Amino acid sequence: MTGKRDVPRKTESREVTLSINGHAVELNGYVMDVFQEVTVGLVRALGDENADGTIELRIGPAAG
Repeated sequence: MTGKRDVPRKTESREVTLSINGHAVELNGYVMDVFQEVTVGLVRALGDENADGTIELRIGPAAG
């Protein structure tokens, strides 16, 4: 086993972007894979993931 991945990265079929305070952050392949797999997995656990759709997650300060 060489440690190389033999399967194509799933993020190649999805676009994964991150911006902080309106500024785009460049993501490497590992971080894209983690964001995609964790986010899609959590949404699927809620029973509402559409592979052809878009998932948007925003995290900000709490109101109040």
